[in-house]
Amino acid sequence: CPHAWVRQRAIELLCILIDQPHTLHAQLIYLLHSDSDSGVRACAAYFLGQLAARWAIPDLIQALLDSDKYVAQTALNSLGQLASPDDAVVVYILKELSGGSSTKELHLTQSAQTLLKKWRKANREV
Repeated sequence: CPHAWVRQRAIELLCILIDQPHTLHAQLIYLLHSDSDSGVRACAAYFLGQLAARWAIPDLIQALLDSDKYVAQTALNSLGQLASPDDAVVVYILKELSGGSSTKELHLTQSAQTLLKKWRKANREV
């Protein structure tokens, strides 16, 4: 849908041009949860990670349940950028995801396992 493409580009441009990204909070969260196009939802998840928007962690966790696996994967990638091993709720969710056996969730299972391994390795090196 060409309109979805326009919304995706608008998100990208706003994130680049606006020097106070907090003005985008409500709009990005709305798009993450409510846009009809999965590409727009994934774009919102991606830019929340790029903006280092720790305030969006609860919304990104919710986006892990998105019906589109690309949106869920992008939300997980952004969580990996924003969260740390000190974020107990995120670690718990990653552990739950890493034990998944559903083929539908296989991509999230593998990504969660990889992120947990990365965090464990980083903790050992400290």
